[in-house]
Amino acid sequence: MSDLPPPPPEFESESSSPPPPPEPSQAPQPAKGRAMTNIGENVELAGAGHRLLARVVDAIVVLVPAIIAGAVGGEIAFRATAIVFGVVYEVSMIANKGQTVGKMATRIKVIKTEASVPPGWDSSLYRWALPGVFSIVSNLSSVLGILGLVSLLIYLSLLWGKNRQGWHDMVAKTFVVKA
Repeated sequence: MSDLPPPPPEFESESSSPPPPPEPSQAPQPAKGRAMTNIGENVELAGAGHRLLARVVDAIVVLVPAIIAGAVGGEIAFRATAIVFGVVYEVSMIANKGQTVGKMATRIKVIKTEASVPPGWDSSLYRWALPGVFSIVSNLSSVLGILGLVSLLIYLSLLWGKNRQGWHDMVAKTFVVKA
């Protein structure tokens, strides 16, 4: 044994092995019924019941002017008003406020997955288009009624989708959260 003290910490022999890599830090996973935005905000997701009720209220909002137009101009006026008013109503309200009248009534809103802000025009249009196009084509042609089922499946996909996102939410990169 040597009476010499050990070498200073900055001196290491060539035979020493490198230090182990640091443990990867794992971000905490959000609790059930919650999601994490891309900037780390923990948000509370809206449930399927609230979303369904909001959709029913929105259908009534769209049907009132369509019924009036149909009473004046017939079936074509009814369908045209329902489609045009429905698109303008849904896309513009979600783009600007993240909420339609139905979502306001049920205290839920649509936000970007990146941050807690309304989705904007492009995401709102994508979010509407996926189920909307299938629904419109299905309603215009009785032969293509299967497309209505596809539209329904798009909405129902939130029941098994990650973060309660339907396929239309995934395409638009949105969450539906409690307001």
